[in-house]
Order: sequence, then structure tokens, then C-alpha cells
Amino acid sequence: MTRRYNNDQSELVVKWQYNCSTCGVKLPKDVNAYYLPNSKKMYCLSCGDEDFRQFHSTVADEDKYNKNAILLTATHNATPLKN
Repeated sequence: MTRRYNNDQSELVVKWQYNCSTCGVKLPKDVNAYYLPNSKKMYCLSCGDEDFRQFHSTVADEDKYNKNAILLTATHNATPLKN
């Protein structure tokens, strides 16, 4: 499971009517859309899908790297076994 921060992109169910920030299509209430809190923009699933997938792929890569870095540090700092 990846960590969640307040400004992470998210997929949500629209509660009020919005327009897609890229193509301008109307997003009626109760449809799924992508929301970017930093820019406060809403995207339809077609326009936001590539960026959304790229963002979560990057987060997963960073999580994997950070977990491996922690394991390497723990292994490196371990005291050697004595025979």
C-alpha cells in the first residue's frame, strides 16, 4: 500500500457538476473523475488517466526504493556474526 499525502492526486466521485480542465466536458454528479488538489483541477477519466497512472507508478517506485534502502542500511549496519 502506498502512502497518502494531502496533495496526492486522487480518483473520486463528483459531488457537484464540474467541467474537465482539459477538454471541457461536463462531469455530472456521481461520476468518477481525477482531482489534483495542488492545482484544484478536475479531469475526466479520459484526460486524467495517463497522468494519474504515471503519478501512482512513481509513488510505487519510490516506496519500493525506500523500503530497499532501509533494508540495505539495516543490513550494512548489522554487526558481523562471530564464528
